[in-house]
Amino acid sequence: MKFFCFLRFLALLLILLVNTAIAEGAIDCPEKVFTEQELTVVVKQLRESRSDLPQAFKRPLVRVSRLRCLYLYFEYNDSDFSNNYNVFTFDPYGELVEFSVTN
Repeated sequence: MKFFCFLRFLALLLILLVNTAIAEGAIDCPEKVFTEQELTVVVKQLRESRSDLPQAFKRPLVRVSRLRCLYLYFEYNDSDFSNNYNVFTFDPYGELVEFSVTN
């Protein structure tokens, strides 16, 4: 458990450093822009290869938002839209940085 807390801390630190560098103009976002479909495929592949990720909802409602160069992949439970969702944070290259589960 402590290891995962440490990893989450490192991920948040990375996000902070990337956002700070972007705000200063030191980093430009890559030209490649990921679509919702592409990130859905990435999440599916990650779930197949990793056991620590949350299971997919039976009927998910997916939304993708950008925070500068980062992608926030929101996955809502269609039957309980307000309280049950997962968030996957991806870096500009499509690598998973962090995920969280809200029940």
